[in-house]
Amino acid sequence: PGTKGQNRFGNDCKLEPSVWKQWFFLLSGRWSQLRPPTVKHLTFFILLKYLRQRKIILLSIAAVTVSVSLLIVVSSLFTGFINAFERAAVEAIGDVVLKPSAKFAKYGQFIERLEQREEVEAATAMLSAHGLLHLGKGNVRAVEIWGIEPVRRAKVMGFDRFLLRQKDSGGEPSFETNGFEEEIGGFVGIGVLAKPDEKTDKYDFDAVEKMFGRQVVLTTGTVSQTDKDNGTGAGFKRKVIEFTIADIVETGVFQFDKG
Repeated sequence: PGTKGQNRFGNDCKLEPSVWKQWFFLLSGRWSQLRPPTVKHLTFFILLKYLRQRKIILLSIAAVTVSVSLLIVVSSLFTGFINAFERAAVEAIGDVVLKPSAKFAKYGQFIERLEQREEVEAATAMLSAHGLLHLGKGNVRAVEIWGIEPVRRAKVMGFDRFLLRQKDSGGEPSFETNGFEEEIGGFVGIGVLAKPDEKTDKYDFDAVEKMFGRQVVLTTGTVSQTDKDNGTGAGFKRKVIEFTIADIVETGVFQFDKG
């Protein structure tokens, strides 16, 4: 029951009474009686518009689903990486590390007192420094040096599981070599001797095993104490150590294996 009229093109059109009423208000100048559209009307209009265009709705749902899935995957990946790194760090250096600012005097007695406590299963000492390792002609690597006690370290964190040669021997780990007894033995990280494959992230163990028993040269230094009588300060003294590679360490963490 609308009212018929003609548009500007001369065609008949049917207008609802409410529309005529709005036009009457406009023509008569009664602007105050016009009702502006409310938020509910706009919301309903937008809802109808999106319901008619189903492709946009599906695209929006798919985008949100992919974003949430990607966030879950990345979060799980980094959580696993952090847990693996923390576990490898504990296995490589222990649960608790005490690092004094000055020289740790009488550390042997301190370790004995620690092991007397029920909370401590085992303890060991370690010296750390930096140096240069000469593996061959033109092959020099910057390394971090750890002075350890293999037997005690194996009790603290199962260090023998990381040794390529001695992990299946069933005996206690040692620096002994197959050569002369007076030879000095040492362990070298697998990341110092080789680089992992870029695709598989694995080392070439055939090439690494050729390094067993090879003589290498380590250059480091010691800091001399201050002599107050002569007025001399602390100095650095160069020290060169030649040793034989008794075993190779692979912890699974490149940060530890490269040194």
